[in-house]
Amino acid sequence: MKPRIPGSKKNYFNTYEELALSQDAINKLYHIWEGKLKIEKLHLSDNDQTSLAYNLALKMPEKSKNIIEEQLSRISNPDRKEQIKFVTPALSNIDNERDLFFQSLKNPVNREHERWVITGLNYLNHPLRSAYSIKYLNESLELLQEIQLTGDIFFPKQWLDAVLSGYQSKEANVIVNQFLLSNPDYPENLKGKILQSADFIRRSQFIVKEEVN
Repeated sequence: MKPRIPGSKKNYFNTYEELALSQDAINKLYHIWEGKLKIEKLHLSDNDQTSLAYNLALKMPEKSKNIIEEQLSRISNPDRKEQIKFVTPALSNIDNERDLFFQSLKNPVNREHERWVITGLNYLNHPLRSAYSIKYLNESLELLQEIQLTGDIFFPKQWLDAVLSGYQSKEANVIVNQFLLSNPDYPENLKGKILQSADFIRRSQFIVKEEVN
């Protein structure tokens, strides 16, 4: 069934953008971002174009630098330019650059733009990078109490969702469980947030067990 309203088409496109993994699908997204492929009645704002550029930079590492540079040249708003520059290291295909991005978040000054931080964390912990980025999990959990003290009231849950949403593995589940076991006196409100954000990881383990059996 074709979407009847532009908003529905936009929702379909956003889902396609996130799920696209085949080379053909990624190439189509790239041509849309370039402007060579048009979809009738689909309007992409500057923010939509930037989000698409982020996804392409992640999925087309050989073109990542050129994509980000081109997207920067399209943006006139100085705050949006700064946001792109902030997020870019989290998209890098160079391990050390992503490591430095994560380490920078330990400084509260670098967490002032919380929305930027969450965007960066989502890409840093993206499923395509999870085999490498899982090493950030325990340190991310260790930072949570400081995140609560220095950030907005909603920031701890947003932090956890961005950190944990990219994982389904047994290893990730073990890391979360071990963290909670090692901190028996952990604040209940934060413990509850961890359990909520890690729920999909735990559910994934049950799914794997059922498939094996």
